[in-house]
Amino acid sequence: MGGRAFLRRKGGEWAVVLCSGDALKAADALTRAAVPLATASELEKALASAEARLDRKIRCRARCSISRWCRSAKAA
Repeated sequence: MGGRAFLRRKGGEWAVVLCSGDALKAADALTRAAVPLATASELEKALASAEARLDRKIRCRARCSISRWCRSAKAA
């Protein structure tokens, strides 16, 4: 399971709203986080396309970093 963080802009800064696994990439999960369905569907497709272009090692490193951050945020 890869680590994922859902961010929302608050004023001029980004704030983490939710830490999750790969399920957060799905449009239905995004709609449960108050993202409009059309936007969620576009995000799901855009993310899949962008991740497909990344080297596997980079994808794994990014997921591990987010997973560690999410675990430490939950413990705090």
